[in-house]
Amino acid sequence: MYKENNRVRHVRLQTLRGEFENLKIEDKERVTEYITQVKKVVNQLDKNGEPMLANLVGDKILRSLKNDFKSIVSAIEEFKDLLVLLVKELVRPLRVHEQRRMKKNETLDQALPHNLA
Repeated sequence: MYKENNRVRHVRLQTLRGEFENLKIEDKERVTEYITQVKKVVNQLDKNGEPMLANLVGDKILRSLKNDFKSIVSAIEEFKDLLVLLVKELVRPLRVHEQRRMKKNETLDQALPHNLA
């Protein structure tokens, strides 16, 4: 029975590790939604006996963002100590960047005529 439980746990951990590695923000997905998704997988790994270091989670989030975030990711990497950076410390600057980008896109949409035929 114990051996069987270890196998099930091992398979579950393999699945969760793969899920974590394959996580990537989708085109229309908001940063906060994506970070929540990452945290859910990390919490499942932890519950199954494999805690994940916070800096690895932060690295994963920064690596898997869209190209639109390159400038903010570079700034975070330059000015923050990534070895001690907590995920919750990433949320605010990434969300602010996303909101500014969305506002800029809205302004551009309003400035361009919609009936270019």
